[in-house]
Amino acid sequence: MVQGIAQTNKVEKFILLLFSFFLAFGKYDPFHTGGLYFDAITVFSLIVIFSNANKNRLWSKEYSRQYFLLFSIAILFYIATMFYGLSFTNDIPLKVKYLFAITIFIFFSYKFSEDESLKYKSLLLFGLACGLIAVGYKLGLFNSQFQFNKGRLLIFGENPNSISARLAAGFIILYYNILEDPLRLGKKRFLLAVFLIPLILFVIDTGSRGSFIILILAFILLTIVSKIHIAIKFFLGLLSVLSTSYLLIALANSSLLSRFQEKDLTGGRERIWNIIFEIVQNNIWGVGEEGYLIEMGLISDRVQDAHNLFLYLLVCGGWLALTLFLIFLWKLFLKSYEQFRQKNVLPFIFFVFFVFLMTKTGGIMTYLIMWYFLAYINSYSNFKLKSV
Repeated sequence: MVQGIAQTNKVEKFILLLFSFFLAFGKYDPFHTGGLYFDAITVFSLIVIFSNANKNRLWSKEYSRQYFLLFSIAILFYIATMFYGLSFTNDIPLKVKYLFAITIFIFFSYKFSEDESLKYKSLLLFGLACGLIAVGYKLGLFNSQFQFNKGRLLIFGENPNSISARLAAGFIILYYNILEDPLRLGKKRFLLAVFLIPLILFVIDTGSRGSFIILILAFILLTIVSKIHIAIKFFLGLLSVLSTSYLLIALANSSLLSRFQEKDLTGGRERIWNIIFEIVQNNIWGVGEEGYLIEMGLISDRVQDAHNLFLYLLVCGGWLALTLFLIFLWKLFLKSYEQFRQKNVLPFIFFVFFVFLMTKTGGIMTYLIMWYFLAYINSYSNFKLKSV
């Protein structure tokens, strides 16, 4: 068993693992509570973590600087709104969700850094939940929850890119556990392989090019870098070759292949990005979230998400907000790179994965999955970076 810095009591562990499991289900509400069940689990998780936290470590310089950057961005958004000429907000839920997402990042950064065993158990449960979704979909258990739109799978009422990102992350976690066995599961970990093919097929059905590319590249990188015995690597390689023909057939019959053949790689996002640059030229300090909605409506007669977190930060909070976020990402990159040097490639893979999603996904600023994985990366100490 992986040893952590601190032990976690049973109630706290149960709540946090429950959060990790249901986080994978996104908007799906098996209890028909209108999403309240997950909100309750989340609130309980945060309360339990905070009540048991070592306050000195929770707010240590190593971590609090990251929190300061994120909270500063929220303040800059509000100031930009004021300068734009709006003294009120019409979009309180978005701001609350962002602060809520930051809170998730803060507390899970702390908890994962304190208890390494819990960190890997949390990730594994997230991956298992993703695997169950993929298998359940293939078995027809979610027939009432999905539909196809232009050949792309929509399930649980979510954007195909959103759900595919979750399940691609789940695939990466399960494959990592098979190779590295961080929880010392022994031969039992190979049972996780039963979820891998359904997860790939699910991502193919969503038609998400980005998630599919990251999944394949992560598979290759994990296999190459893993310290697993060369005989097992050879077996996995052979199994991959045998599975390729089946996956190619699925790929040929999906919308994913046709999307790879499209000339418009941005999916129409370029027009939105040009409008954003037009707004920024006259408002270098940003226009706030409400200002963005107004300006976008005036120019295009349609209110559309920026589908790029960096541009969204730029247009809403100006160059300063974007700069603060880039500093935040740079610190995460350094941690992930240091782990990469130590042959732990998982943080680096997830860093690249979610930075890539930031460039193309709408609404990602409040995407809890992203903040959960960024917290995982942030939980690693930067102490060894001094030797770089």
